[in-house]
Amino acid sequence: MLPLTATDWRDPFLFRFDGRINTIKSRSGNKGFTLVHTNGSWRLPQARANNTRIAELLQKTVEIQVAKFETDDPQADLEQYGLQTPEMELSFAYDTNVLADLLVGRSPTNDPSVVFAKLRDQSSIFRVAKESLVDWRASATNFIDRHLVNLSTNEIPQIAQIDVRGEDSFSLQRKGDSWLMPAAPDFPVDSGLVQDVLKLLSNVEVDIEKDVVTDFAPYGLATPALDYTLQKAGSPSNSILAQINFGTNQSGRVFARRLDEYSDTVDSMPPDKYERLPRASWQFRDRRIWNFKTNEIVSVTVHQHGKERKIIRNAKGEWSFAPGSQGIINTFAFDEAMYRLGDLTAVFWVSPDEKDPEKYGFKKNDHRVTIELKRNGKPEILSLDFGDFSEFGTRYSAIELNGARAIFEFPWPLFFEVKDSLTIPGN
Repeated sequence: MLPLTATDWRDPFLFRFDGRINTIKSRSGNKGFTLVHTNGSWRLPQARANNTRIAELLQKTVEIQVAKFETDDPQADLEQYGLQTPEMELSFAYDTNVLADLLVGRSPTNDPSVVFAKLRDQSSIFRVAKESLVDWRASATNFIDRHLVNLSTNEIPQIAQIDVRGEDSFSLQRKGDSWLMPAAPDFPVDSGLVQDVLKLLSNVEVDIEKDVVTDFAPYGLATPALDYTLQKAGSPSNSILAQINFGTNQSGRVFARRLDEYSDTVDSMPPDKYERLPRASWQFRDRRIWNFKTNEIVSVTVHQHGKERKIIRNAKGEWSFAPGSQGIINTFAFDEAMYRLGDLTAVFWVSPDEKDPEKYGFKKNDHRVTIELKRNGKPEILSLDFGDFSEFGTRYSAIELNGARAIFEFPWPLFFEVKDSLTIPGN
């Protein structure tokens, strides 16, 4: 088992870093980039870098091994190996201390799967698998973090305030696990929706539309349609984690700009993600529509295209048709439908005040469900209208809220679970 030659005693691993790297430089042909690790993350000169991708690539890089030691002659002709003017240079450093500076030349004529290479401060020339270096030959754009906002799971709970300027201007502030609107203390903020918005901002990926922009007007960013500022608690004042401007929607792309970093770059994102960002204070209202128990129901009336049928519930919890209504009742399915409908939560608020019933298909569908309740000995009437399907596959619905018909998106799984109980056959 003893090594038989001097080569067998040599360390085959190309790099030994011990985790001490904060600068990476790569040049391949006319492409090149520099990565710098600062404040716990990797950065490029004009963009945030993808920390996960770089960490994975570094792990692969330290596992690279020499395929064959070619020569140790310090007088070797570097031109013969393509190393006089290297095709690629890859260096790793910690501050001013260069840990490794790799020069990569051409492939041997009889083996295109490997390339000749050497470390700048050493005379040894060796062969290494060409594929092992291919990721470092990529352009800088391959290392960009394309997330609109780069927030870790630990940073999201640190956000203390969200400032929004859209259809109106308002702020949301964290209070424990909940959120409130200081300008309207009685306004019921949907804390779950706030968390969804923060996750959306963290998860959505963008494309770089243009990395250096001097005129933002063509992108609708000179006067943004929407602005989000995320702040974490700090002293003496809150510190900004991210500030994003959103511009116009052109050719299926919404333009965005980060003001807190690389503010001369314009990104673009999918419009369906942008549409999920609330642009008005009322859109942050608690999405819980209502909450009632099945044993509180007195009757359910379904109106559809001029026809009605009414189902009543007696003291024993039995369902039956009211006089003048007829059909077949699947009592188990109907009871389950009312149970599920009793805890109704909107997917998204669409409008605080319906002014055009044609726009959302309410007039065309002519479909209303009225639920009569008796709670604490007092009667209560709830009504729900159904319109067309939205672009997201949900059903537009309307309820009476604050003296107006507020429109929201009805959760599509629930609609298909209860639709047979809430429609009149043949309509």
